[in-house]
Amino acid sequence: IAKKTGLSPSTYERAKKIIEEGSEKVKEKLRANKTTISKEYDKIQRDLKRQELLSQMNNNFGNNNSVINKVKLICNDFSKIGSETIPDNSIDLIFTDPPYSQEFLDLYKDLGRLALKVLKPGGSLVTYAGNISLTEIIKIFDSQQPGLKFWWQFVVKHNGGHQRIHARGVFARYKSLLWYVKGEKPNELVVSNNISDFIESSSPSKILHDWEQSSIEPDYVIKNLTLEKHSVVLDPMMGLGTTGVASIMLNRKFIGIEINLSTFEIARLRIENK
Repeated sequence: IAKKTGLSPSTYERAKKIIEEGSEKVKEKLRANKTTISKEYDKIQRDLKRQELLSQMNNNFGNNNSVINKVKLICNDFSKIGSETIPDNSIDLIFTDPPYSQEFLDLYKDLGRLALKVLKPGGSLVTYAGNISLTEIIKIFDSQQPGLKFWWQFVVKHNGGHQRIHARGVFARYKSLLWYVKGEKPNELVVSNNISDFIESSSPSKILHDWEQSSIEPDYVIKNLTLEKHSVVLDPMMGLGTTGVASIMLNRKFIGIEINLSTFEIARLRIENK
């Protein structure tokens, strides 16, 4: 059959899998040459792996009380969280990854307000920032949040494919992490050694979500800007919970907030299975 259709045996097997398990919408896209067999096959395999991982996490859920005692997970809009939920001046580090689109720039205003409220004096806010919007994001923090001081920028090197920024004609080979401090300088007890501003990342699996980030960046920042057993890490846009997993593995307490319920449930399973 592969020979008659002009396909390699492996491509034929992939096409067969799509016919058996793919949606009619996917098949129509293939007929119209709007996608490829390899691309849709990879999506099916990723979905199967995702379901397998979620099933494993569900089976193990609730068995790790030591983790449950270290975390607080909240499904809500972080801008609506009050002091009764997260006390003022109680957080050592905020590490988060806001959406990159221009339409979400106002989230940085809310993030700055939250940081001023909940960070301890000398506490740090470290946030991903889309390179195309860097100047706007820095202006937001500088003009709206005078109590936050820009401290430094981390460069996170991409490994694997590079995204093309069509509007600027640039291939993006790195991501930016902006580091702000509440007050004049970081807590000297926490930041006792010099920290490198270059982080060599690795490609995440993206099995659970297309926007999944590598764990290398939160691991690196948490290790260097917080204290084991004592510090509290907050991610107000925790997504799939990568920051939470890193915090637990590094023996820190963690508070995570996520507005999307389905994403929150995946994060909850990932974190509470560590």
